[in-house]
Amino acid sequence: MNPGNRRSLEYAIKKLADTHKRDWIELFAATVVSYDGMDGYDGDPQTCSVTGRSGVQIPNVGLTAAVCDGLVLYPSLGSTVMVVKSTYNSYFVVQYSEIDKLYLQIGDSQLILWSGNNDFSTSTDHSIITLNGGGLGPLPVVGDENSGLVKQLNNIEKDINNLKTQLSAATTAPGDGGAALKASLSGWYSATLGTTAAGDIQNTNITQG
Repeated sequence: MNPGNRRSLEYAIKKLADTHKRDWIELFAATVVSYDGMDGYDGDPQTCSVTGRSGVQIPNVGLTAAVCDGLVLYPSLGSTVMVVKSTYNSYFVVQYSEIDKLYLQIGDSQLILWSGNNDFSTSTDHSIITLNGGGLGPLPVVGDENSGLVKQLNNIEKDINNLKTQLSAATTAPGDGGAALKASLSGWYSATLGTTAAGDIQNTNITQG
């Protein structure tokens, strides 16, 4: 029987068994070797290349259901992933052993998480967590009495309270042009507050937009 007749017979048998439209699926482990069309993760690729058990490199393995926003998980280069091979669909990743980046887009809300290891990307100026593009800069750090916003606000509040105490105990002298009052407050106005630097109250690992 020639190959053409054999294929026709196989199709006829599958049609009789109502399996001719069935999508046959194979699941296998593979190693991530690169991201298609770019260096590292820059540009948010949605396919990668893997090496299967036979050692043959397989390109264009999908990381998403389609080229669109949504949820994209980026496996680490050199890590193991489980790939599905399908009769009617392209190769795609379904399980991950290690993830270096997560991209999530829901409507107008966006979240990007990085592992903190910059070796996998040509861009090193990103934060570990980016919310809605990160255009507003790092998140403020609330902190405590020794750090962050709480410390800086406490410094201001203590200074105002000190001024109130000084004023309540201040003495005045008629006709001295306020000299006595000024002398009473000398302990307050001679001590200046330090200026706040952005690094004192921000967490550069998280940026917001």
